[in-house]
Amino acid sequence: MKTKTITQTGYLITGVARISLWGNSEGEVEMDKTFIPYSELTKRKLLNAINDGQFGCESIILAEVEVFIVYNNGSKEYDRTIQVTYPPHLLLATKGITV
Repeated sequence: MKTKTITQTGYLITGVARISLWGNSEGEVEMDKTFIPYSELTKRKLLNAINDGQFGCESIILAEVEVFIVYNNGSKEYDRTIQVTYPPHLLLATKGITV
């Protein structure tokens, strides 16, 4: 029997952002995916990964962020979902994200 070892290389950040559009309307858009290397995940980098999917908006109201673990063989594993309200409250440590 063969044994193979895989190694975690980082995190893939995806999700949906609720955005405020010009003219007092709102909408939801899928965020562009962002890869953060394993040793570089911080609260600030996670917050910087929240985006409007290049749609263009007045502001981001909130985001439902999905975090996936990425391995060196290209596979992904779901880790957690985090809801971030804007302005971000920076209490992500309570969700298991450390600075």
